Formats: sequence, structure tokens, C-alpha cells
Amino acid sequence: MVSAGSFDRQAILDAALAEVVARGIDNFSVAAVARRAGVEVGLINEIWGDGRVLLMDAQLASASRQVPLPDTGSLVGDLQALSESQAELASTTLGRRWVHRFLSADGDADLSEIRADFWRVRLEEMARILQRAAERGELRDGIDLDDAMRMFLGATLYDIVVGDNAPRPDYLAQLLDIFIRGISRS
Repeated sequence: MVSAGSFDRQAILDAALAEVVARGIDNFSVAAVARRAGVEVGLINEIWGDGRVLLMDAQLASASRQVPLPDTGSLVGDLQALSESQAELASTTLGRRWVHRFLSADGDADLSEIRADFWRVRLEEMARILQRAAERGELRDGIDLDDAMRMFLGATLYDIVVGDNAPRPDYLAQLLDIFIRGISRS
């Protein structure tokens, strides 16, 4: 086993992601992560406190890498880049499994609150796209940024969650057109 002074933080985060993909959030355990990473459970607990914090840290770091928050300088560019990143993630079985495994199957797991916290944090991060657009004067007045981003994400994730498919490019183009027309000033 690895000692506290020589551990690889990213290896532990990767092991946590592998564990949640393999077993789902309902069966996630710090002990299994420790075995995968080759470290003691106590080391993980010392660094993250508990499995919920570890899982949240791993999921947010992974989400930021897989679907980065774009900043192209325009609403259209940002939403196009965001939807392309999501479609790219969904184009692989592993990417779709990542989304599916992070959805709690029965809601009874001790860690299931992480799912809601994860999506809340990601929604806040992604709503910055709309905040920047509002600051540039691109949005019409009265748009609730969190609600608008929730609508956009729901529409982009629908095919992944419901049909286990990547969204079609023509669907995403139509979605972007409808969504941008709905919230844009012009």
C-alpha cells in the first residue's frame, strides 16, 4: 500500500470514477476505491473526510475535463461548444455509462445526495455561460439563468438518459436554434 507522503491524488480520483462507473453510486465504497488505487482507506478518509466528498471531487473534476465550460465570447459559440462536448461524451459507451451510473437507481443510498449536489454545482457552473451572455447584452430581459440552463441541459441530456444514445447533430442544431431564439435579445 501507498504511504500518506507518496500518494497520487489523481490516481485516487480516477479510482473513484472507475468504481462509480463499475458499480454505480448506490454501491460506491471508499474501501473499493482504496483497493483500486492501492492506498489505505485511512489515507482517503484523511484527505477527503468521507466517500461523499471524494465522490463529489472526482465527479466534478471529471466533468470539467470531459465537458469543459466554454468561453468563446458569444452565446451561440458557448452553447455550440457545450453541446458538442456533451455529444462527444455521449458518443461512447463509457461516456453514456458515466452519465447513467451517476443516476441513483433507488434513491436509498447514503451517497445519493451527491447526485443532486453534483448537478446543482454543474448547473451553477454552466449558468455562467448565460451570465456572461447577459453581461454582453445578448439576452432578453427577464430570463432566469438557472431555469434556462436547466432547460438546455435537460434537452441535451435527454437522448443519453432516456434512449442511451448520443444526440443527433441535426437535433442539437435545431435545439440551439430554438433555445437561442427564445432567450436572445435579437
